[in-house]
Amino acid sequence: MSKEKDVAELLDEAIDLVDKIESFLTRIKPNEKIEQGLVFQIYQNIVFLREKIVEARMKTLNKTNKKELT
Repeated sequence: MSKEKDVAELLDEAIDLVDKIESFLTRIKPNEKIEQGLVFQIYQNIVFLREKIVEARMKTLNKTNKKELT
């Protein structure tokens, strides 16, 4: 059984993904062709980042809704 992550953990993972994307972007040189593998890595990490943000948002909304119901 997996432990449910809290919002802070999701945001920490999102920050790690931003750092990873930044490191990929620093490998891009002006006037040079960008490797397809690098483009894929950037895209993949942006998708993961979006998933973390959406998950954190949903958790926040669920907590807010639960407080409003009580």
